[in-house]
Amino acid sequence: MSVPQEVSVFLGTTAARDFWETDRPLVLAGPWCLPPGEENDPLPDHSMLPNPWGERTSRQERFLYIDQTSEYILHQLADYLNATHGVAYDLRYWRVLLGSWLMYFGGAAYDRYLHVKKAFELYPGFQTWLLDPKDYQGPYDTLEMVDHLESDDLFNLQLFSEIFEAMGHHFPVRTRSELPSPPAPPSLFRRSPTAGRNLLNHAVSNLEGVVRRLASRRWSVGLCATTLRRRETWPLAWRSGFRLMPVVFREGWSMTRSAPSFDSRRHKLADLRARDPFEKVFMNLLPRHLPTLVLEDYSSAVGEVSRLYPHYPAAILSTVGWYFHDPFKFWAALASQKGIRLWTEQHGGTYGLFRFNSYELLESRIGDAYWVWGWADKNRSTTRNLPSTKLAIHSGRPRTNSSPQPPWVLFIASAQPRYTHALQSYPLGDDWEDYYNQEIKFLQALTPDVRRRILFRPYFHHYGQFMRARVSGRFPEVQ
Repeated sequence: MSVPQEVSVFLGTTAARDFWETDRPLVLAGPWCLPPGEENDPLPDHSMLPNPWGERTSRQERFLYIDQTSEYILHQLADYLNATHGVAYDLRYWRVLLGSWLMYFGGAAYDRYLHVKKAFELYPGFQTWLLDPKDYQGPYDTLEMVDHLESDDLFNLQLFSEIFEAMGHHFPVRTRSELPSPPAPPSLFRRSPTAGRNLLNHAVSNLEGVVRRLASRRWSVGLCATTLRRRETWPLAWRSGFRLMPVVFREGWSMTRSAPSFDSRRHKLADLRARDPFEKVFMNLLPRHLPTLVLEDYSSAVGEVSRLYPHYPAAILSTVGWYFHDPFKFWAALASQKGIRLWTEQHGGTYGLFRFNSYELLESRIGDAYWVWGWADKNRSTTRNLPSTKLAIHSGRPRTNSSPQPPWVLFIASAQPRYTHALQSYPLGDDWEDYYNQEIKFLQALTPDVRRRILFRPYFHHYGQFMRARVSGRFPEVQ
């Protein structure tokens, strides 16, 4: 459905249909408004807002802009939090604590901001519903925020609402209490351990601590939050003469979580100096979205980590700890101020390939040395080539072929959350629907006999896209 610009339309910003109106032409902000699995629900006539990311050439300019903007904001936050907490830590300390949060939230806020700007450009007189501010939520830590950003329609509605208000655009609001309670969004990374597992982890962690204290004079490198499991790291420790030893942190905190306190400390975040309209919008988002862990609970977190993990090796190596492992991040940030070297390691594909990769930038900026899989860049002195530790562990093991009817064709697919957050040089906005449709077109072009030899392996987390169900529904012969 094509809508003339002069016609008053209603903009639906998320998949929360209680915030749509259909008594005028309906324009949806993006494909996330139509999640798979709701095909049987009656869908009103609608059109889709054009993808504001535009051509790939302009995307690179925007990627560079958000990277430069994030660096500026990080400097501002470092100065503010140093003054607030009465400390004088350097930028890397705050990058370790806040870098992943800023990467995810900055990318999400900029994406929603571009969609809002595109809507005003095409339909300047549109109407929409916002979420009532009394129903706004703020994250305790980075993982809680990412869980909501990826799949929580009402949380993304809140983000759109806050951006509208920060830009000076006011629309009618609805409260969350008027709606059915949505299910909690699934977490890709947060675990819910059983009491038995908690007890076992606690006992093993205590035993590991004893070993590290006994071998403290030999301990040179701490392995933390790598892709290796305990049963793989301790043999390495033994072979290294305990110069290399794993450090496993407890899951979560023992301290009581505080609620955000909207006092002057939070309100003054909105007064941080902005250089352009988007930065002004972002500064207005900070009082609500700066994690409670680094403001209200900062001193408690530092105290707990210092008490439980007082010892440091000469260097710390982590693969994924820089993202959601908050006790580790506090420990590593404190270590960086004691002269301990921080080593980062590549943990997945696309590194060294994408023109812009926010994960790669974060890890390279944190690390004194950045271990990568063969693409060490001469222009970046910190990069070092090293095989994937996970693959290297398995390289010497015998291989078996259990396939009864070779040859098979392995089809490894990818996926991303419905709502964009961290930015990379990959599909954005409605580009992902094109990607998923091309997977279907590719399989459709094959003969049934060839399809029977396809081993389709979707991404391990479906992100609400349900590609395995989409493929098996169309091509039951695919394995």
